[in-house]
Amino acid sequence: MGGGVYVERNSAFNMYGGRITGCSATLGGGVFVEAWSEPGGSFNLYGGAITGNSAGYDPDQKAGLGGGVYVRSGARFCISGEPEVTGNTGRSAENSDDAVDSNVYVYAYERWRDPEGYAKDEGRSQITVSSVLSENAKIGVTYVFRKSFYNNESAFSLFGVFTSGWGEKSGGRQIFVNDLPGCVAALTGDHSEVQMIPEVESVDYISAYEGDTAVLDTVESYLVIDGKTDIWQNGWYVAQGGTERDPVLINSPVRVKGEVNLILLDGTHLLAHGGIRLEENAT
Repeated sequence: MGGGVYVERNSAFNMYGGRITGCSATLGGGVFVEAWSEPGGSFNLYGGAITGNSAGYDPDQKAGLGGGVYVRSGARFCISGEPEVTGNTGRSAENSDDAVDSNVYVYAYERWRDPEGYAKDEGRSQITVSSVLSENAKIGVTYVFRKSFYNNESAFSLFGVFTSGWGEKSGGRQIFVNDLPGCVAALTGDHSEVQMIPEVESVDYISAYEGDTAVLDTVESYLVIDGKTDIWQNGWYVAQGGTERDPVLINSPVRVKGEVNLILLDGTHLLAHGGIRLEENAT
């Protein structure tokens, strides 16, 4: 692990410039940030490039992960200035030289410790934006979130918020690109952070029935709902990826302004803990 740099727990590695290139390891070809127990390691990338590194095939993970940087759950990866993490790869199969994009791998883990779901251990890793980023900054990302339940069952998701401090420090620049096909890095509903969402170019919905036949229509411009999307105003909103056990959750009250259309994609479960409140003349 950590072909170029291995950052141990309770340690920090600061990179201000230069390049990490030509390195390889099973996990974290360029840099591996350790953190199984707190406090985890910290990697502060103020500038420089991590490119041309590779992650070999890991039989436990069924892939090569984090060709550039692997951020273990509970570790810290902070960026500022002009960081570049691109052009790194991972092996897609054990007996194959086929390479896939694998730049920064963010592994987030959450374990629920009782059947009521009130107590939990968290080690969720995110990419922290610590100061304004330059126009040339660019980082490829794979995000994986694992939730482990008290009965040892686990649920995995490739979608969710993977940044911290984006809205305050980004300067409005979206520097992240998705490494995995079928995923897109996009701003959250309140533009405060960056999340990984499914790549959906358009959404079909039932607009009417003619007898027993459903009439389908298509919407191409919409906002994907996440936990911070608590103001719905004049447009189409889509909730996706939520299950009965792990719904799309909004803790604060949702305010509806103007004419709003909501689509629960493919039977998605949405839970608004604070309720949904229609303001005057809202529909």
